[in-house]
Amino acid sequence: ETEGLATDSNRAAVADLGGQWVDRFLDRTGLNYIVLDMDSSVSPTHGAQEGTAWNGHFGSACYHPLFVFNQFGMLERCALRPGNVHSADGWKAVLEPVMRR
Repeated sequence: ETEGLATDSNRAAVADLGGQWVDRFLDRTGLNYIVLDMDSSVSPTHGAQEGTAWNGHFGSACYHPLFVFNQFGMLERCALRPGNVHSADGWKAVLEPVMRR
């Protein structure tokens, strides 16, 4: 069951769900532009969780997710990343699908 859900196409579909909801909202508002804000965050972890890595800046083992929000505070897209990546790591892969929409 998990293997079926974790296919590349299913993961991409789940990643796009939030954006589809935002698009429906924006279509109803009549706006012809949006303002985007991209930020990384820290999510400390405990134990041996998959994908966790030490981040010296935050001083903990963590995930270092990257988020894109619009001016209404709605999540446009995100990516869960290991804790040892730079704040801007993978920004293009997160932002490009939002820009294509």
